[in-house]
Amino acid sequence: MPYDSVFRNGVVAFASDDAVYHMRLVENTLHNFPNRVFFDPFTKFPYGNILHFAPLWTQLIATISLIAGFGSINMQTVNTIGAFMPAIFGAMVVFPVYIIGRNLGNKSTGILAALMIAILPGQFFSRSTLGFTDHHIAEVFFSTATFAFFFLALRTGQGRQFTFSRKCLKEKTVLYSILAGLMLAAFQLSWSGAPIFVMIILIFILIQYILDDMKGKSTDYLAIATVPMLLIHLISILPYFNPENGYSTYYYSWFHVAVPVAGMVMVITLSLVSKELKKRGYKPYYYPLSLGGLFVLGMFLMKIVLPNLYETIVGTPGMIFSVHTGGSATIAEASSILKDRACF
Repeated sequence: MPYDSVFRNGVVAFASDDAVYHMRLVENTLHNFPNRVFFDPFTKFPYGNILHFAPLWTQLIATISLIAGFGSINMQTVNTIGAFMPAIFGAMVVFPVYIIGRNLGNKSTGILAALMIAILPGQFFSRSTLGFTDHHIAEVFFSTATFAFFFLALRTGQGRQFTFSRKCLKEKTVLYSILAGLMLAAFQLSWSGAPIFVMIILIFILIQYILDDMKGKSTDYLAIATVPMLLIHLISILPYFNPENGYSTYYYSWFHVAVPVAGMVMVITLSLVSKELKKRGYKPYYYPLSLGGLFVLGMFLMKIVLPNLYETIVGTPGMIFSVHTGGSATIAEASSILKDRACF
């Protein structure tokens, strides 16, 4: 049983290796609360190394431990909370999965989806096991919750004509977008690779804009559902990004700032182009042609003005879709759900 493997004679045995290191970060944070180190002199000894681990997972465990200890640090309590965190987050994933399933189909679809994720084997199961105190399960929960709330924002706004006013801020679409933004911010602060998922959302938004516009439907809801979410995402990353990291996808950098900014500019541009073409009475197929021209022009200008950002954006899809070799091919969390690995 996982419980017997983790809790042994008063000692909490964490899965190696990242889980152990995460708990080291928790202990360090507790003694320097609320600050967490982003440079560890004990890694890559004797030179030290900038940490790529995002701060939220560490802060969650440290904060809950302080609350449970009434402000004092009890390492047995800290380790117990740390051991249970992945199992708790894994259990919570069923709720956003249910929301997505229910809205894509019906209540039965949601229940079936929640049941499937609850018994899913492979990496999701191992990463959400007691004692596997790594940040990946937080990524899964927050990313899934982001998509669930964003989906609700789209559903509640679809087909409606919005007017940009104070009353608009009280719309369910805006409220769901804010919740999606909070989850996206938490996702970003759990994993530095979150902009990859934001780019996937933006590709979907682009396609949906074109489909709705060519069918003569209102596209206002897409901007209302997207801009607040991306704005919150942008604000959350500002305290952590380091300009010295250039356009790295591995560390918080200009890339993490550029993606939400570019996303908001893209969405606003899509809306303005759509309204202008409709006002001038152009045929629907002019819209995708105009967007295609703007995309080519934008990428051309980026390649000239911001070549490093251009290379990062062009190379980012390869992180997922290219064939990896060497050490990259051994990353367990990126393996198939059908390939199970024992935690202990």
